[in-house]
Amino acid sequence: SLAMDSNLPHDQAPALGAALRRFHTDHPQVTLKIESGSSEQVAQWVLDGSAQIGISVLPREHPEFDTFPLFEESVTLYCSIGHPLFDLPAGQISMEAIATHECILLPSRQHATAGQLMEQLRVSAQANTLETQLLLISTGQYIGFLPQVYAAPAVKAKTLRPLLAELLSFTIPVVAFGLRDIPKNLACEHFQDCLRRAFQSPPAGRH
Repeated sequence: SLAMDSNLPHDQAPALGAALRRFHTDHPQVTLKIESGSSEQVAQWVLDGSAQIGISVLPREHPEFDTFPLFEESVTLYCSIGHPLFDLPAGQISMEAIATHECILLPSRQHATAGQLMEQLRVSAQANTLETQLLLISTGQYIGFLPQVYAAPAVKAKTLRPLLAELLSFTIPVVAFGLRDIPKNLACEHFQDCLRRAFQSPPAGRH
């Protein structure tokens, strides 16, 4: 079975679909079960054997896992319309000004760089999914980090604004992983190969 981060960016769906299509073509007899949840749930499902392969960000080190990268997610700090920073001229937005406003912690998208950034910010809330993170940002009371792809429609609609994107952005790897010490069956190994091909090979017709 496969466990997936429910917050995976929608622009990666074609590559994931290609991997699933290839696997089904090669193994039509295999019943594929897919679960989705938070990155913490995905890691736990793989740890307890409920899933053989996980696809997610891993906000902390898991020595029990064999991992391989699929793609990188770019994350930036945002505020929403109605927030005091939203209409402030760009020249007046500084790290000092940002640090005075309440910020949301998003544990599933944490890593070393993000932790260093969060130490400079006034963290006063926590959200465990992108939907709840966006909901809190949309109140106009908080600033918070979101993947750029996820935030793009709201930025285009001018309801979200990135803040010091050149300074307050980072990338985080999304990986596939399984338990290191558990022998994998042939179907599981083949699905991992399908993932590698789908995400690391250039799309057809593109050079």
